[in-house]
Amino acid sequence: MQADYALGIDVGTTFTAAATHREGRTEIAALGNHAPPVPSLVFLREDGEILVGDAAERRGMAEPHRLAREFKRRVGDDTPILLAGTPYSAERLIAAILHEVEVTVAAREGGDPSAVAVSHPANWGAFKTDLLRQACGLAGLRDVSLVSEPVAAAVHYSSTERLEPGATVAVYDLGGGTFDAAILRKTGGGFTTLGEPEGIERLGGIDFDAAVFAHVRKALGGVLDDVNGDDPSVRAGLARLRQDCVAAKEALSFDTDATVNVSLPGVQTQVRLTRPEFEAMIRPALLETIAALRRATVSAGVAPTSLSAVLLVGGSSRIPLVAEMVAAELGRPVAVDVHPKHAVALGAALLAAGDQGQTVGPVVPPPPAPAEASQTSAAAAPVVPVRGGQPARPGGRRAAMVIGAVVALAVLALGAAALASRGGDDSSSDTSDASSSEETTAESSVASPCGSASGRCSSITEITIENGAYVARYQTTGFDPIIYVEGSKGSPEDHHVHFFFDTTTPDNAGSNGSNPGEWMVWDRESGGGELRFDGYRATDRKSASRMCISVADKDHAVEASSGSCVDLPPDPAATSRRTNTSQRRAVTTGQTTTTARATTTANPRGTSTTGSG
Repeated sequence: MQADYALGIDVGTTFTAAATHREGRTEIAALGNHAPPVPSLVFLREDGEILVGDAAERRGMAEPHRLAREFKRRVGDDTPILLAGTPYSAERLIAAILHEVEVTVAAREGGDPSAVAVSHPANWGAFKTDLLRQACGLAGLRDVSLVSEPVAAAVHYSSTERLEPGATVAVYDLGGGTFDAAILRKTGGGFTTLGEPEGIERLGGIDFDAAVFAHVRKALGGVLDDVNGDDPSVRAGLARLRQDCVAAKEALSFDTDATVNVSLPGVQTQVRLTRPEFEAMIRPALLETIAALRRATVSAGVAPTSLSAVLLVGGSSRIPLVAEMVAAELGRPVAVDVHPKHAVALGAALLAAGDQGQTVGPVVPPPPAPAEASQTSAAAAPVVPVRGGQPARPGGRRAAMVIGAVVALAVLALGAAALASRGGDDSSSDTSDASSSEETTAESSVASPCGSASGRCSSITEITIENGAYVARYQTTGFDPIIYVEGSKGSPEDHHVHFFFDTTTPDNAGSNGSNPGEWMVWDRESGGGELRFDGYRATDRKSASRMCISVADKDHAVEASSGSCVDLPPDPAATSRRTNTSQRRAVTTGQTTTTARATTTANPRGTSTTGSG
């Protein structure tokens, strides 16, 4: 029986996610026992029955020779994958997962989907996409369309953030086993890929897992070389060790160090791994992805400064170093979805429904994982503190942006783009055009008292608008702001400042917040040698009414009561736009109009803004 909904499926190297679109609502489908996505695993039982996902993972720990993993990397490979001696092609294993997903979703939705879209890497050619079509046929799927993963991610993004036709979007998709980079342009009917997408088929989170495992192996000396791999207890212990390596990698997205437990026959110990150690392991591989992203932008003929948004997609994009390196390469802020593993599936569901992400109902957040969920699922919305190099800014100034975890998915636009705009009522009859270079000022008449226990304080003394950008003058007490960069700048004892709008509370304007929001990292060098901040444009303010400052340490943890907030000055350009829009509507409708809706697009944070007057 067929039901009236569309289904999007994203079979990743390590996890598979699905989403449905019905009556204007797009929501992630709950496939697993502990989290919506399921592991992309297939297990062959002795009686020939196929298990996938969580069930395959449980059985595979005891019988790894019957378990297939990471087979998406093997699509198009003539060498079969052996499960207990039985040969399987990668596309047959993908078909098993697609079939199970469709059956699971159909049981909950009351029937088969009316349309299905299955995603694939952007750099797959005709041969591999044809094999994927065969896998869809083996799975019994009907009315299937294939969509590239970057396009699906962009469609999901544009369903939550307005992108005007002509806007360009860069997608950096670093998943469990593959990497994609693509530049897309928004059209009236969807998205068009510009130039040639770039990809690296064998680079992703599982390679970073292997690096962590190698670190543990080295720390243990030759212990792992001496264990008996045929012993079932040893096999189970090694499987747990690999899981702990994955959990440690994910924990380092929001902590500065992690511990890997080693529990094998005769070996009970722990191995510590710090974030700098982990970043040193993966930096060479990430440099390859940055080179691929650079090639994609050159092929598209798009200058980084003209990008409307930079989207980080895929579970591995939550690694803080990724955001840092991408922002430094493009000189643009980046947007990280609070659930980057879900973006492609959500976009695929929209495409299956024939919706290009222009007028979409609410995106419903996935159900929370049960209390017994593993540590891996706890990293669903990590803080992304940027350390080290900062993205280049005009005039040679540099600033680092930190994108934190945000909870309300209905309010935010893809994770990290969460600064919201405010239009405000405007009934002025002034019809003169405001020049973009016009300057308005807000001064702090009384600096907020500093109650920092350390005696380090910061305060904004003045904010002006110059050429469409907020320019804040600030002062510090007890320290000179320096962003510590290990091995190249400052010392671990140095402190810097965080600037943020009042849409983020002061206690959440750093990595130590209970619900970290969004902030910008700044120091004297960022301001060209002055205590001057110009990291936000006036269009970034959205619903904010004040700009704030706080003192932060090398790990971007803010000190309590160490800063102040100042009212934002009005944006004369926005006032002019609202007035002109009001006049145009009054002429069109023949009515007297005192308020109107103004829309601006392609602001520097990679999002568009819509303010109601």
